[in-house]
Amino acid sequence: MQILKFPWEAICGFVGPNGSGKTTTIRMLLGLITPTTGSGHVLGESITQPEKYLPQVGAMIEGPAFYPALTGAQNLAVLAKLGGFDTDAIQGLLDLVDLGDRGNSKYKTYSLGMKQRLGIAANGTTVFVSSHLLSEIEMISDHLVMLRLGKVIFSGKTSELLAKQQPLIVAKPEHRNDLDKLVMIAIQAGHSAKIIDESVHVTGAADYSAKFNKSAFDAGIILQTLTPVRASLEDTFFEMTGE
Repeated sequence: MQILKFPWEAICGFVGPNGSGKTTTIRMLLGLITPTTGSGHVLGESITQPEKYLPQVGAMIEGPAFYPALTGAQNLAVLAKLGGFDTDAIQGLLDLVDLGDRGNSKYKTYSLGMKQRLGIAANGTTVFVSSHLLSEIEMISDHLVMLRLGKVIFSGKTSELLAKQQPLIVAKPEHRNDLDKLVMIAIQAGHSAKIIDESVHVTGAADYSAKFNKSAFDAGIILQTLTPVRASLEDTFFEMTGE
């Protein structure tokens, strides 16, 4: 296993195609299976001795297990008393995960998203989250680990990964027969371009938009839309994994 380090109080997204090793990695971190080679550490302890760190680790797959008939606040109170924690912090934790006004509602009335938020109601914690919803991962994750075929192909800040991706300008002409002309305009200006559906996708920063628009106008081409597009995590994922 490759050693991955994250700062305290970070949210790290864990993504990769099906079969890339996400579930296997999580099982190793939780001590459910033993790695055949390599090493790993959680909270400074080797994953070969999970009993040393598991008391300080929580794991949640899909929906957490709570008492359906108890309220959100009551469920947290049960856990706090079992763990010897201060119950006075419960309302603050509910506020932290945007459940402050639903603390007195029964757990069985919660949506899946609310149940998951109740399950992670904590502070001063590193959250390691794996999901297929890349748009959500992009919004909540400070750091990112991307797997492909069992190997880490990226590990670092999400913002740094997205910043490395080439910016894009999407132009749609009023007349379809102008698509090839737009491609030539971009290429002659030193930019790569290709036709996708009814639009031309030009590799270039947003500040090239005005120049591209003027060049198109000078060539007698009317643009229906001209949109600078920032690379999303989903776009980057598909590009890096080939999925």
